[in-house]
Amino acid sequence: IEHLLESVLIELGLEYKEQVKIENRFADFVIPEYNLAIEADGLFWHSDAINENDSYHKQKKQLYKENGLDTLFFREDEITNKLDIVKSIIANKIGNSERIFARKCKIIQAKNQDFFKQNHLMGKGSGKSIFLTYNNEIVTGLRYVKKEDGIHISRFCHKLGTTVVGGYSKLIKHLETLENPNKIITFIDLRYGNGEYLVDLGFNKASEHLSFRWVKDAQTFPRQKFTGNTGYENRCFKLWDCGQARYEKSRV
Repeated sequence: IEHLLESVLIELGLEYKEQVKIENRFADFVIPEYNLAIEADGLFWHSDAINENDSYHKQKKQLYKENGLDTLFFREDEITNKLDIVKSIIANKIGNSERIFARKCKIIQAKNQDFFKQNHLMGKGSGKSIFLTYNNEIVTGLRYVKKEDGIHISRFCHKLGTTVVGGYSKLIKHLETLENPNKIITFIDLRYGNGEYLVDLGFNKASEHLSFRWVKDAQTFPRQKFTGNTGYENRCFKLWDCGQARYEKSRV
């Protein structure tokens, strides 16, 4: 998986260093020009089959941050099965994507699950969808689900290799007009996001907690697949993340 990730860095024309020691840890790749550390996490070797420290990845991210490095953490199955999406996330992180301004885009509603399946690391998600189009092509999408405590954003992503500047803001404003929710709730996977941009859009960080996926062989499964710790009974292990940050925006 490190060779696959390395091939992406080469395609993007990036100069990088491998296995860089950061205090008592080693970063798989560091891109000095962007002060960016990128991790390629093998599923078994990073699970609690080997490492019983639930906070391992969170602590590693914090260590890199204290040493002036931004971070991206990718898992083995993501690198193996969704390398084009991984490449797009890296390109977006370093500002190497095609930039489109949201003011030039049109809003549409459509039942297009394939867009999220092709462009989001976590797949198609669930709920209703709204999109931005540019030159009659979908370039940004948002999915949401209505729940008792408000509207939950289940997916948001751009077309591969593209960044729509102001796209999230435009879709959120349309969502507020469309559904008039008391509260909008979204979660940020801190392995590759931080959510800081949400504050400027009126969101507040409500909480942060660790989460995990079950690992079996070369696959991962949502924690909800096995209740409690019953995943262990199915020969699975837990692979903990860097944390999930919950952001909320309440109607004024």
